[in-house]
Amino acid sequence: MAQAYPKIAYSKIGGPKAWAPGDLRPEDWRLGIPQAAVAELGRAVAALKAADAKLPAPKPADFDLGLCADFAATMKQRLETGPGFVVVSRLPVEDWGVDGIRYAWWLLGSLVDRPQPQYIEGFWLYDVRWLGDWDADDEQARRLRDAEIKAHTDESLKDVGPRYTGLLWAAKARAGGNSRVSSCAFAHDLLHDERPDLLARLYEPFLFHPFRPVDPNAVHWHPVFRRDGSHVRCQFARDYIAGGAKRWDRPLDPAGAEAIEQFEAILERFALDFPMEPGEFEILDNDLITHGRSQHVDWAATKQRRHLMRLWLGTSGSPYDGPPPPL
Repeated sequence: MAQAYPKIAYSKIGGPKAWAPGDLRPEDWRLGIPQAAVAELGRAVAALKAADAKLPAPKPADFDLGLCADFAATMKQRLETGPGFVVVSRLPVEDWGVDGIRYAWWLLGSLVDRPQPQYIEGFWLYDVRWLGDWDADDEQARRLRDAEIKAHTDESLKDVGPRYTGLLWAAKARAGGNSRVSSCAFAHDLLHDERPDLLARLYEPFLFHPFRPVDPNAVHWHPVFRRDGSHVRCQFARDYIAGGAKRWDRPLDPAGAEAIEQFEAILERFALDFPMEPGEFEILDNDLITHGRSQHVDWAATKQRRHLMRLWLGTSGSPYDGPPPPL
């Protein structure tokens, strides 16, 4: 007997976050951090280095960061009422070093929203990099060694995840590795017009399971799209959905498989692609903007290899209250 799913009004999302790349001007999403704000951060970085501070102890309130707070408010306005992402130039990694950039990034992110622990290990700031040591690198770093990263939202696994994802480039690859961002709202609305049957399936649940350490007995079961009043949240990672089908030996139904394939194809086709320089960072509305990266060629020397620092900021989501999983 087929399961009964809740009826949902599949209206369009619309608004400024439902964009295709041709709709955007660089000034819509690119910002330059004021040099006076950089100077504020520099003083804080020097104090934190001297104290050998450990995350998550440093707090913006411990320092005079008024101009940084103003800039964080500007960024958050773009995240909330603009295109849903910002790319910011830039912090002086060549002057502050990796440890100094870590402190600065933590303080700036904290001014946007409260940092959240990442993964089962509880990382406060996650280093996305490949060190070339199979014993030292974690599973995700191995998978991301040089491969293209398809469009996804972070922590699409759980009911509650980060509201914003932040990525800072501490070091870039020798070639390639451009950032890519896409609008879930645009992809949603295109399916609404062209394949409403597939959109409807994305509002029904899927099994999710990642390729990283998690509780092996936990069942993660929820839709790609959920609505809470006027708020729409997208949780999407195609490899996690494939992992859920494999982990629980429940192959995707034909409609589900086609919906996932077409949704990802739209996100990839209408991605905004751009290079990132050391010291630049991006912050995205993780509920409606996916991110990914193009394939890259890294440096031979370990210390030169591409190094991204990721923050999860704020929280979003609630427990899924639909039918139980078919297990």
